[in-house]
Order: sequence, then C-alpha cells, then structure tokens
Amino acid sequence: MLVKLLIFAYIMETNYHVNRDIVIDFIEELKNSLGSTTSFLEKKRDSTLMVKVLFQKMIEIDQQIKLLRYSILHFGDAEQGVILSICQLNINRLQNAELNKLLKGNIPIGKTLDTKNIKKKTIEIKLVKSMKFARMMKTKTHIFNSKKYELYENDRYVGLVKEIFNKESIRRALK
Repeated sequence: MLVKLLIFAYIMETNYHVNRDIVIDFIEELKNSLGSTTSFLEKKRDSTLMVKVLFQKMIEIDQQIKLLRYSILHFGDAEQGVILSICQLNINRLQNAELNKLLKGNIPIGKTLDTKNIKKKTIEIKLVKSMKFARMMKTKTHIFNSKKYELYENDRYVGLVKEIFNKESIRRALK
C-alpha cells in the first residue's frame, strides 16, 4: 500500500512539474510573440478565441479620438478568461469596416485586422500586482504579466495594447 501511495505521489509531482513547465514555456512564447495574439492562441488551442467586452468608449487623448476597450479573451466561457486586453486604438487609423466590427464588440481585435500582417513593437513587459485584474480575470492570484506594445498592420500604426495574463489564466488556454 505504501509503495502504491509513493508511486501515486511521484506521478502527481511529475505531472505538476510538466504542467508547470508547459505553462511557463507558453507564457514565454506569448511574451515574445510579435504577431497576432488571437492567431497565436487559436493555433495553440486549436479552437476559436472569443471576446467579452467589459468596457468600450470613444475618448479624446492627445487631441485624437481613440477607442478605449477593456475585454476578456476566452475559449467559450468568459468566466475562464485567458487574457485581459486593454486597448487604445486610433479610430482615424482604422478603416470604417474595422471600426464597425470593433464597435459591435463580438470579435477580438486580431480578427478585425489582417492577421497575417499584424506586427507588434513591444514597449514593456513586466510583472504587476493587481487585485482589480484578479477580480476581472477571476483568478486566485493577483500577480500578472503585463505586455504593452504598439500595434501595426503592415506599416499602419493602429494603437496601443496592453495584455494581462498569469499562470492561472494561461492554464485555461491549455485545456
């Protein structure tokens, strides 16, 4: 009986380390990805990424009208969000069809643009502590990776995006 218990404990510990390593590798890939996050996540999961817009409003920043949008990217259950996306998109840099899709609030930004031509210029990657993000993402832990970047389609500057995620939220993408 003791031998079976030790074998079970060893298997559980090994699975934990393997799963932890997979999550850590996934996070590193995501932090270093310079293409479409939507395409990256859908390819990894082999499933369609969805969006739940939490807040969306036109605002004026630096004498430019921008679309400020907070949204949760998920795979079918918004309560199990993978990434919190905070965007400031320059509406004068968007085509009318793109802006109309975004205003409907039912598809991720990465699906409104030509995903083959999305490029990112990373500004900052850091760890942040936020109980607000933990509540929004419905995670137990309040320590998150924050990836902030400028978003381009070809050479067209589209806006500024911040993606918030942690190990708990990324595990949801690996199911």
